[in-house]
Amino acid sequence: KLARFGSGSASRSVFGDFVIWEKGELADGSDSFAVPFTNKLCDKMSLVVAVVSDKEKKVSSRDGMRLTVETSPFFGKWVSAAETDLEEMKQAILDEDFIKVGEITERNGMKMHATTLGAEPPFTYFQPKSLEIMDAVRELRENGIPAYFTMDAGPNVKVICERENENIVADKL
Repeated sequence: KLARFGSGSASRSVFGDFVIWEKGELADGSDSFAVPFTNKLCDKMSLVVAVVSDKEKKVSSRDGMRLTVETSPFFGKWVSAAETDLEEMKQAILDEDFIKVGEITERNGMKMHATTLGAEPPFTYFQPKSLEIMDAVRELRENGIPAYFTMDAGPNVKVICERENENIVADKL
């Protein structure tokens, strides 16, 4: 709970492996916190981070989220979709279905970024290199290496892959 007050995302980082961030309902955020949700699939997965930029963002995460919530016509739809994606993700994790976990991760992250493009004024965290990396990940999949990308509120790309392929993925990126 304490980490969440620093940053919502920070609550997910307290535990390793999979984590569910309980959104809560209270205006003060006191019922919003993270809980571990893990199984053997975590032992088979890796996260490769492609650092595109370490410079300060033009739009902070906090300001970007506020603007998106207040002005993007896509925000409500994303929240609804995220709830469905979460239920599907829980089942995919329980089933130890890496492909499904990757597909859900990628599509949910891109839906979140679509909300920023609908904000007024529109903005994006994508940089040209971010898009190049996304294309490289798609190319990996086309060549039989299951890998899936996501991004939070910034230009850096996170790629989930099977541990046995982490060096191939890292080399490609």
